[in-house]
Amino acid sequence: MTCGVTQGSVVGPLLLMYINDIVKASNFNTILYADDINLDISGKYYEILEKTVNHEPKKIDHWVRANKLCISYSKSNFMLMNNHKNTNFSVLINHHPISKQSSL
Repeated sequence: MTCGVTQGSVVGPLLLMYINDIVKASNFNTILYADDINLDISGKYYEILEKTVNHEPKKIDHWVRANKLCISYSKSNFMLMNNHKNTNFSVLINHHPISKQSSL
């Protein structure tokens, strides 16, 4: 392991206090669930929203790396909630494609 805290570690609770600072790292609305993070953002215009959604994770990634942590890209997902049926929307974090989910 190159960074992070192993599951069940006695320092795990310290990580949870430490990670609270991530809410200041971007313009996302940030909700913390134990060791998971939910990033939420909304927008009126699709094109602006797509640019924002692909720019803001760079800030999160920078914070994570600066704090010697890492993002599990394979466990990361995004969901787009809108009225349009055919929306081609993609999200990348540090050149890693993030998978799109269609339901909760």
